[in-house]
Amino acid sequence: MSIVLEKPTTPKGLTELNNYLADKSYIKLYTPTSADVLVFSEIKENPNATKYPHVARWYKHIASFPVELREKWEIVKDVKFAEEEEEEDSDLDLFGSDDEEDEEEKEKMRQEMEKLKAEKLKKMEEKEKKNKSRLVMDIAPYDDQTDLMGVIDPYVRSIKMEGLLWGSSALEDIAFGAKKLRITAVIVDALVSTYALEEAICEHDDIQSCDTVSFNKL
Repeated sequence: MSIVLEKPTTPKGLTELNNYLADKSYIKLYTPTSADVLVFSEIKENPNATKYPHVARWYKHIASFPVELREKWEIVKDVKFAEEEEEEDSDLDLFGSDDEEDEEEKEKMRQEMEKLKAEKLKKMEEKEKKNKSRLVMDIAPYDDQTDLMGVIDPYVRSIKMEGLLWGSSALEDIAFGAKKLRITAVIVDALVSTYALEEAICEHDDIQSCDTVSFNKL
C-alpha cells in the first residue's frame, strides 16, 4: 500500500508527519528503510520537540545512524510526497501510453543504478566493518535496592545486536552509598547506533538512565 505524505518543509507538512509517526517508529515497516532517509533528507534542522514531539523523536533516532549505514537500508518505492504524486498523475494525462517505451528505458536505468549501488555498498560495507569503537556506559537504577550485578548486568548483556560485543563490568559509587553499573562494549561503527543501544537498555523498569561516558576509536 502506497504512502503519500506532505513534504515536511512547512508547518502543515510537519504536523501531518507528526500525526503519522504518533504510533510508529519508522516511516515504513518495523525497521528503518530508504523511506526514512527520503523524509529525513527533507528536514533541514532539528524539529521543534514541543510542537512536533513524534517527529523530533524519529529525527533524533535516524540522525544517530551513520550516513554509510543509512545507504544500506532496504529500498522501498511506495512512499511519495503529495507534490510528486500530482506530477506523476499530470504526466500520465499528458502522454498516456506513449510513455511506455520511456518507462521501460527508465526501468533498465534504475536496475543498472541499483546494481552499481549494490556493488559500491558491498565494498563500503567490507571497509566499514573494520571500523570499531570501544564504549563505556554508566547505568543508574531508580533506587539502591536494585540488584545491579545479579539482575541489571545480565539484562544488559542479553541485548544482542550485529556488531556488538559486551566486555567487562563493575560497580561504581554515585553518592550516599548508591551505586551504578559501568559496562564496556566494542561496537562496529557502521552497524550499531549508541542511541538505539541506550534506548534498548532503558526499557528495563528498574533502570533510570544510561549514558555513554566514553567513546574511543580502536
